[in-house]
Amino acid sequence: MTPELEQVLVSSFPKLYAQRYLPMQQTAMCWGFSCEDGWFMILWNLSKELESINNLNLGYTIEASQVKEKYGGLRFYVSGYNDAVSTLINRAEHQSYRTCEICGSPGRLNDGNWKMVRCGRHARGY
Repeated sequence: MTPELEQVLVSSFPKLYAQRYLPMQQTAMCWGFSCEDGWFMILWNLSKELESINNLNLGYTIEASQVKEKYGGLRFYVSGYNDAVSTLINRAEHQSYRTCEICGSPGRLNDGNWKMVRCGRHARGY
């Protein structure tokens, strides 16, 4: 993800992304968002929901510890979660399998050796 979009997420949802600038000995968020810009809106919507839970002050804080693409889909790892949080994350991860990681248009998982979700335009050449 571009540094500009990454900064939008981190500054908009400071509790959720509190680990972003910690050292690699403490979190994998030090590597940033290891996916392309097309999933920005998926991440924005998920982050908004998770940060709203954080703002309820329920006695725990949901913090992202890693955000990445793996096997063509979004992986979003957190600490401090419950079944409701898992449901939100699972929904976003499933949505990523239908969303082009490059541009955010509807896409599909390719059948090649390197799994990725691409729209028709971005699938050319893969």
